[in-house]
Amino acid sequence: MKFNIKKIGSTVLGQSIDCWFSSNQQSSLKVLVVGGVHGDESEGIEIANGLIKLLLSAHSPNASIAIIPCLNMDGRTIGLRSNYNDVDLNRNIPTHNWVSTFTNPRYKPGSCAGSEPETKAFMNVLEEFKPALIISLHSFSESLILYGSPSDKFTPRVEVLAERLSLKVVEKMSYEITGSLNTVSNEMKIPAITIEAPRDESWKDKRALFIQATGQFLMELE
Repeated sequence: MKFNIKKIGSTVLGQSIDCWFSSNQQSSLKVLVVGGVHGDESEGIEIANGLIKLLLSAHSPNASIAIIPCLNMDGRTIGLRSNYNDVDLNRNIPTHNWVSTFTNPRYKPGSCAGSEPETKAFMNVLEEFKPALIISLHSFSESLILYGSPSDKFTPRVEVLAERLSLKVVEKMSYEITGSLNTVSNEMKIPAITIEAPRDESWKDKRALFIQATGQFLMELE
């Protein structure tokens, strides 16, 4: 399949935020994949880049695909979870539950909802591309799949993905996440899958599996 690369915005430090678009005119299904919301979660970025490489040598899936390999380029460069303004991009998205207060400095939400250029870039793609499904790529101390749409048509495919990755599927985290990608997807009624890759020594042995299984998921969508 072929991709067109489009600059969708710039980071605080002026780095380009790119999105790889592949259009399938035979299908109305659109899937948005985003990695690197947190700059220090290199595993998600590796999956996103691995997907691009995998899909470049594959037949076009039954969907139009948009992949943002790394939303938080400054955080990746510096090695920070947050962006250069010290804002957690997954607490900065304009949602009904966004709040300006925080107790943990890791989760600073910004001066106002949608204040960060990276957040603006993501929201523009979300509103213009209008995906039917979002896949968010992260890493966590407990590897899992977060999927809050159990009655959705994608559920059987998510269950297969979880089985291939030997991961459990949870409908929500044990704590509230304000101003997050999952929250805005729920508000917009867009199913969202968050893949939390392992953030430990096992990653080097599981990296290829995560790329392959996620790629299979995209190729098998109908």
